[in-house]
Amino acid sequence: MRPVPFGFAALLLVTGCIANPQDPGDAVSSQVPPPTAIVSVSMLVTAAQIAVGETVQLRATPRTATGGAAGAQAILWRSSAPTIASVDQNALARGVGPGIAIITVNIDGHEAQATITVTAPAR
Repeated sequence: MRPVPFGFAALLLVTGCIANPQDPGDAVSSQVPPPTAIVSVSMLVTAAQIAVGETVQLRATPRTATGGAAGAQAILWRSSAPTIASVDQNALARGVGPGIAIITVNIDGHEAQATITVTAPAR
């Protein structure tokens, strides 16, 4: 019987420890998001009141599972009522007409909202 070279034995040991994604027993560890993955989005301003013609700067921060800020790939801002409050892709909301609009930001599939109340311009 010939001895097994150390490198070959180490290779067998290491490859035996690699998780098999097809093995249901390994599924638990794959459900934990990586430390930098976005799990939620927080808004600095969640409600504001502005007059027609005024603006408010919004800001959203994507958060990791540990609560830290995360980088984002795709950011989309939208208004529920663009005739009341519009929002551009720089997160600047502008009062267009009296009423209430919900501004939503979507960052890599996670959303947060701010309620913007627009009042008539002062006379």
